[in-house]
Amino acid sequence: MKEERAIVSNIAGTTRDTIEEILHIKGHAFRLIDTAGLRETVDEIEAIGVKKAKEKVENANILVYLADAATEDFSEDIDMIKSLLRDDLKLIICATKIDEVIPTQYEKAENIFRNAISQEFDFIKISAVENQNIQDLKNELSSYVEQLKSAENNVVITNQRHFEALGKSLDAVNKVKEAISFQISTELLAYELRNALEHLGEISGEVTNDEILGNIFSKFCIGK
Repeated sequence: MKEERAIVSNIAGTTRDTIEEILHIKGHAFRLIDTAGLRETVDEIEAIGVKKAKEKVENANILVYLADAATEDFSEDIDMIKSLLRDDLKLIICATKIDEVIPTQYEKAENIFRNAISQEFDFIKISAVENQNIQDLKNELSSYVEQLKSAENNVVITNQRHFEALGKSLDAVNKVKEAISFQISTELLAYELRNALEHLGEISGEVTNDEILGNIFSKFCIGK
């Protein structure tokens, strides 16, 4: 963000709650969610933060996992990453604070992650303080979006929950189409349209069904 947006310190567990900001990269809007560090903890409050962080990852399209380049043992990081992986989740591992270590240290870290994690991922070495390779991270994010846009039909569903919601919405629309052919009452049509809107709302956010349906029935004649 090019600013000190969050409170940070050398004490593990400083970040407890999530912080969200919108960042525009090459014309694409990214909703960044900074979370508590993902680790096992006995601190009750920190544990809540970790739980919330995992919930955010479950609904994310991209996971940018930050790992301190000076760390000697990455086993906890590796176990955590493996527990979060999904087929539809893009993974970027960032070795952080590279200004504090020699190159062989973060090269070693990359080899460890490559050998331990089977799923493909990008590995980027950064220093937020020195602004090293931050642009590389931004380029990777925008490149990923461009790949999605250039895919067949320009439509790519990367989230399983979104796919299921779209499928349910399509089923509801097909029921409306079938009902129209049988001259079913508009009340029953409205019920199925509400179902379609509710499923779409799971993707786009809250939808005011009554307002939209009112607009539909005021301007169109449904039926023969």
